[in-house]
Formats: sequence, structure tokens, C-alpha cells
Amino acid sequence: MSLHIINEESGILKEITKDEQKTFGGSKLFYVNDNFDKILVMAVKGSMDGKLNMVVNRLNKINERIYRLNTKIKKGNMEMYLKRKSINDKKDAIVNMINKNLKV
Repeated sequence: MSLHIINEESGILKEITKDEQKTFGGSKLFYVNDNFDKILVMAVKGSMDGKLNMVVNRLNKINERIYRLNTKIKKGNMEMYLKRKSINDKKDAIVNMINKNLKV
């Protein structure tokens, strides 16, 4: 499977991906190459479906963590805008409009 990680976000996403690739027993559920752009899943014969299902669940978990992080950032941006609203800065009004309407 291929991953699409933008360089600016690579530190956070790499750390989250590293955390999620390990099982409770400490073994790795999947492997990531050095560039963090590909995932390798290895399984014994007949267990690939179950293993892929676990990997997809982990990737969904990563997406949820990223969603929560984006929501936290968006909330912080909104709070900052409300503090600065009295300044009537056009740039802040545009940033606020983007924060309200952009679906990330």
C-alpha cells in the first residue's frame, strides 16, 4: 500500500504511524519503508484477510487521531480570531472564513 505524507506534516504523521504499527505484544503489525510512503503487510498463508483488516483498522485509528488534531488546531484558530476580532483585520476575517468552511 502507498502512503501520501506531505513533508511539512511528516514528523507528526511518522510518529503516529510508528506508534500504531506495533501490537500489544510488541511485534509489528505492518512495516513502513524509510521514506514512510509504503506499507508492507506480511502474513502466513490463509491469514492475509484478517491481517489486512487489522491494518485497515489501525490506519482508521491514525485518521481519527489526525482528525482530532485538526479539530484542536481549528478550535485554537477560532479562539484566536475571536480574541482579535475587535481589530477588524481583513486578513483575520478571511482566515476565519476559511476555517469555518474548509473541510479537512
